[in-house]
Amino acid sequence: MNKKLFLNSFHLKLLAIIFMTIDHLGYHIFSNLNGFETITTICRTIGRLALPLFAFMIVEGIFHTRNTFKYLLRLFISAVLISGFLMVAKMSYAENIFIDLFLGATLVALLNLPKLKKLYSLIPLTIITLLLIFYQDIPNALCISYHFYGISLILGIYLATLLGNAYHKYLSSIAGMEEKDFEEILSKRKINNLSVLIFLVIFNLLCWIINSLVGGISSLVGTIEIQTFSIFAGLIILLYNGKRGYNALWWKYGCYLYYPIHVAIIYMIYLLL
Repeated sequence: MNKKLFLNSFHLKLLAIIFMTIDHLGYHIFSNLNGFETITTICRTIGRLALPLFAFMIVEGIFHTRNTFKYLLRLFISAVLISGFLMVAKMSYAENIFIDLFLGATLVALLNLPKLKKLYSLIPLTIITLLLIFYQDIPNALCISYHFYGISLILGIYLATLLGNAYHKYLSSIAGMEEKDFEEILSKRKINNLSVLIFLVIFNLLCWIINSLVGGISSLVGTIEIQTFSIFAGLIILLYNGKRGYNALWWKYGCYLYYPIHVAIIYMIYLLL
């Protein structure tokens, strides 16, 4: 059924980490070297694929985790520890993407609750709003790295997935079949992947149009023309099969530790230049 879908959760996380590392090397290392403008642009362009993959895996994590509270707690602890590390190390230039991921995951988890319990989602929305209001007055390590863009990306992928589920149910009803039987004809996974790709295209083009008309978005997410290349992360997501893949304990927690470690290493390289 999903033989053509050969990428699992492990593959997407690994690719996201590789793209993120390339992006940070371009931004913090090559951009500070004379004659490396082209390499910097290439690194930054490739790096645009990282955030959509991280956002997608956050949504998948909320849908499939056995314990939502523990999942959110891991993200929260990671966000706190990484922010503390960046502030103690006085890496004023560095931002903490785990703040975006934690707030986005919390928002999605609460919206996924039944009925009126969804109103709890107002809590992270209030925190996000306050962070954006006081954006200029707090250290980078405590800021939302991608301003509204990252949170909107996570929320949009969540809504696109719900839409994909609803569309699969609609198609199965038209075919007069149970969803589990219709799954053999057209898998829900393929529809969901396509829904996310369509969202990425619409969302990024919308951001580009708004920036062209009124400006302001490039100052929040970097050059919007480069950011638009994040659309191509959707082509990778199209190949996702919904399976966990390799998930040894060292890899599970190593993904959380990699962020501060690679930031520290890049910072040391920067100091040596």
